[in-house]
Amino acid sequence: MSVHLACMQGELLSFPDFQPTSNAARQCGARRDLEQFFTPEWATVRLVEEFFPHLTSADFVVDPGCGPGAFLKAIPLEVPAIGVEMDPNLAAFAREDTGRDVICGDFRTVVLPRVPTAIIGNPPWGVTAVHTFLGRAAQLLPDEQGVVGFILPAHRLSYSGPVCEWAKTWSIHQTMLPKSLFPRLSWPVVFAQFRKERVRHMVGFFLFDEAEALKSVPGKLRLLLVKGKRRTSLWRAVVEEVLGTLGGRASLSQIYSLVEGRRPRPIPTWRDTVRRVLQERPFTRHDDGTWALAA
Repeated sequence: MSVHLACMQGELLSFPDFQPTSNAARQCGARRDLEQFFTPEWATVRLVEEFFPHLTSADFVVDPGCGPGAFLKAIPLEVPAIGVEMDPNLAAFAREDTGRDVICGDFRTVVLPRVPTAIIGNPPWGVTAVHTFLGRAAQLLPDEQGVVGFILPAHRLSYSGPVCEWAKTWSIHQTMLPKSLFPRLSWPVVFAQFRKERVRHMVGFFLFDEAEALKSVPGKLRLLLVKGKRRTSLWRAVVEEVLGTLGGRASLSQIYSLVEGRRPRPIPTWRDTVRRVLQERPFTRHDDGTWALAA
């Protein structure tokens, strides 16, 4: 048996032995070549209810890799929404099963009919796809109100480098999801929200700024921070090393500069710790505002 469905680009496609049903994700299976696993509809409904209860008819939602359309079906009917899907068979099925428009193409390059206010879905999980999908989302969404909600493997959000890079553009929140959403999946998964906000925050992340900053700290100081020094507290050893490098006497700004290396923005907790350590022995403050080891 063969069901014929039309792609928006006008090509007539054959989708053998495939019937539109409410359990489309299960029938379509997973696209492991794209590291893409389709989300069950019961989960998409709860995710939209929990994280996007504010959606109204004034919004415009895009699912950038809609697969068989589970997220599109979860968006309330009064909220305008559109899907984008590279696979023409899946695009055609999603269009018929959800009643929504689905563009057959690549989210990173397609022309959308209007500016979205929210981008929601379960995009391909490959590292390049995640980076480029978020890059396009940042271009499309309006400042101060645009939001992305993506199901992602937890390891995509476990490296300080990409997370700190994304944090230059987005506030990032993550919530753990059960692996059982995707049969036979061995990775933990999260629902990550990326919000375009003037004052940015990271919720569900800790030590990411510090771990990234450590990469730019000069070698000997980095070794001290990683391994410590016997019979000496960590930060006292660091400050002593810095003062020795700077000739035994230095201003706070000079100390900060050496500790932080090439870091483009300061780590407030590190600066607080340096100031606290300098108040203790064996350090002393001179009248010109510089600090040194006490004689």
